[in-house]
Amino acid sequence: MNIAIIGAGASALFLQALLKNKYDITIFERNKKIASKLLASGNGRCNLLNINASSNDYNNKGFMDKVFSKVNIMNILKIFNKLGLTTTIDEEGRVYPISLSSETVLNILTDKMNAKVELNYIVKSIKKVGDKYQINDYKTLFDYCVLASGSSASIIEEKQNLCYDYLKSFNLSPKSINPSLVGFKIKNSLKGLFGVRCKALCKLYVDNMLIHEERGEVIFKEDGISGIVIMNMSSYYNRTNKRSSYITIDILEGINPNNLKGALNPKMYLYVIENRIDIHSFRLDIIDTYGIKDSQVINGGIDVSNISDTFRLNSDKNIFLMGEMLDIDGICGGYNLSFAFMSAYIVGSELGYENKD
Repeated sequence: MNIAIIGAGASALFLQALLKNKYDITIFERNKKIASKLLASGNGRCNLLNINASSNDYNNKGFMDKVFSKVNIMNILKIFNKLGLTTTIDEEGRVYPISLSSETVLNILTDKMNAKVELNYIVKSIKKVGDKYQINDYKTLFDYCVLASGSSASIIEEKQNLCYDYLKSFNLSPKSINPSLVGFKIKNSLKGLFGVRCKALCKLYVDNMLIHEERGEVIFKEDGISGIVIMNMSSYYNRTNKRSSYITIDILEGINPNNLKGALNPKMYLYVIENRIDIHSFRLDIIDTYGIKDSQVINGGIDVSNISDTFRLNSDKNIFLMGEMLDIDGICGGYNLSFAFMSAYIVGSELGYENKD
């Protein structure tokens, strides 16, 4: 039996690792190498899972409730360990390879890989030929197609549509594509703060309603702010109407020092004094997020109403969609890779993978 997988990212490689002894698999990858986003994840350290992940950490919570009812993160971690990956878990539940190298994860996923990989191959169409499928004019016909072509996150503008164009074969198109896990452009003049980092309690407001609060490091840029806590804010921001949005930061988290000069970064001290900033409620008015090419993931994608809870396309049970191309996104800290691997596990189970543990 022949299976085509469109895309060679995290979910695709995990799926082929689960099924490599059962089927003939061909992977079609539009880039010149596989797993480029996986290799870049966690600043090259690959934060591959978060053991604390729950449906509350994602949009489309109702769909994610069904996903978590079928598989939990510890199942996925055990499979990685069984494949040979030694892992470590930090105090926030983030799982890393003990080598702290994403290349180790890739090596484990591709160990004894027998899938055929077609690189620099742009899928333009998938058509039904009898009860099988043809990719472009590729000579092999396939019994199943698994669509895992990712999203346009981190991709330069002229190549962003390559993730989605071939989906016209199934009358599918992504909805409301927005950059997520990305910094914000800010209305305030931040002159003098470029490069400053501070630990702060951050609060996101939309229409003066508190949407989310979180502690973390804020990084100031020439025209905006970034840092993990801010990128998480963008995930919640995308789930609102985005009108009249702002972030407040408590620069010293409630501490009232006797001498501000001795408590603040020198650049921050000058900015606070010159602009008469309330250090416990420094308001930063949002213009918008930075663009898609700067984002880690996408808010939006193929609506989950098009698929079953086993990731089968409603209109064709032999087509599966999984991973980042779907309208599912989570916060920073291994949550998005967790979903990629969980979706691949469920698709693998539908195609005959049996977890022996």
